[in-house]
Amino acid sequence: MVVRLALLLVVGCGGKKSAGEDATRAPVVAVDAAGSGAGSAAAKGDVAIRVEWKAVPTSARQSPGRTSCNTARPPAVTPTTMWGIPDAIVLADRAPAPAEARITLAECAVTPRIAIASTLIVESTVERPATLTLTKHGTIGSLGALQAGDARAIQLPIAGHAVSVSLDAGGVYRLAIAGSDDAAWIVNAPGGVTDVAGLATLRLPPGAHEATAWLPARGGQEWKVVKSTVTVEANAVAELAIDLGPR
Repeated sequence: MVVRLALLLVVGCGGKKSAGEDATRAPVVAVDAAGSGAGSAAAKGDVAIRVEWKAVPTSARQSPGRTSCNTARPPAVTPTTMWGIPDAIVLADRAPAPAEARITLAECAVTPRIAIASTLIVESTVERPATLTLTKHGTIGSLGALQAGDARAIQLPIAGHAVSVSLDAGGVYRLAIAGSDDAAWIVNAPGGVTDVAGLATLRLPPGAHEATAWLPARGGQEWKVVKSTVTVEANAVAELAIDLGPR
């Protein structure tokens, strides 16, 4: 019994750490691949980018005509009372990568008419077979000089049918109803689409970033491409206004 008690005392004392040892032990910090603490690596900021156009031509604000269903086509631009421009693409380096977007064919229209996506889902609500064409017009490096390439036919035989299409990185595409001018534009690049107030908010890592606002050609209105820069701070909101007006 005496021998057994002695062994237990030895094992118990050997497993303890002194107060001095605990005080000098360095804290464990998660480190990312770059060697910095995980907390600092995750810190990002937001940038609220407002796209505006203070002198929109009257022609761009008017309906460009009628659809084959005899409904009015939407104007090329629908500015707010404070000149905000909805349905414009905003691109920024190191913004979150695009994911999936869904575009729906209704009678004589596709909605939404602009999207950011790496994978495009096209679906129909029309109770008859329909054909759309998907055409790559270039890349984000040539937004001011896009040219149509070969068109790909997308067959939608019945309402509820959907087709999934993977898009090239950096590609700019136009999805159109066959035999019609009614179309949507899709861009596969990091960024976002301005809302009804002309605003897009992106989460970016701290530092200086180049931002690009792009309004596609619609209803006789030519492309508008404007670049700017913004500095983002961690856990803060930066603001940037991009005017599409004459330069």
